[in-house]
Amino acid sequence: LSISASFAILIFLFLAAFLNRRFPAKWNYFIWTFLALWLIFPFQKLLPRQNLLTNIENNLQKEQESRNTDDEKTYSQIMVEIPPQLSTPIVRHPEQGFRISFVDIAAVIWLIGSLTFLSVHLIGYVRYKKEILKDGSLIEDAQILQQLQMLSDDLQIKKKVTVVKCSKSDCPMVVGFFRPTLVLSGELYPAEELFFILKHELIHLKHRDVYRKLFFVICNALHWFNPLVWMMCRQAAVDLELACDERVVWNADYHVRK
Repeated sequence: LSISASFAILIFLFLAAFLNRRFPAKWNYFIWTFLALWLIFPFQKLLPRQNLLTNIENNLQKEQESRNTDDEKTYSQIMVEIPPQLSTPIVRHPEQGFRISFVDIAAVIWLIGSLTFLSVHLIGYVRYKKEILKDGSLIEDAQILQQLQMLSDDLQIKKKVTVVKCSKSDCPMVVGFFRPTLVLSGELYPAEELFFILKHELIHLKHRDVYRKLFFVICNALHWFNPLVWMMCRQAAVDLELACDERVVWNADYHVRK
């Protein structure tokens, strides 16, 4: 599954530069999302089984119809020769003991790698969030809060958003899955720049992008051994930010978009 998806990832990585000039970034992100779904849920493995069950049901139905239409029953004697391998009784050898195959070892290594990947990311996220909220201070600037409320009403965001200022934050961000907090760094932003920053983060909140990022972390954890999946998840994060920027300047004039 990982190998088959790698070919699609390679092709799309080569076409990304061509597609970025002609299509919005959100379409690129949709393609990455489809590939991540392919890597997490093996749909193609379910199709042959479904076809097999359908063929069996059709054959049974045809056989039942043929039996109902036949008035006369014919009986024939069939001679079946059983191979000696099937007629030989199975002999247990208790002295052989328990054997570990290469597949068992690979499965254990894969599971340890997946759990380690998830643990590192989730623990790091929780620690970083606690550190920011601990050292941050609530913003009481009336101008910032008024602009935040205006943008929330414009984007139809009903959930209350807490705004925190923290000098340890490298850049503005939204943290928290259930109680979102908008974090601003210690810089002093001009009014126009602050407008774009707040709108960008609120669009992330509206689209629940924190859950989308978690989805790609899970995909990367399941395929931690594949470097192309790492590249895919990294590029998906970039396209997610670009798609959010496109939404910020949606229907704006040329000067604002520039």
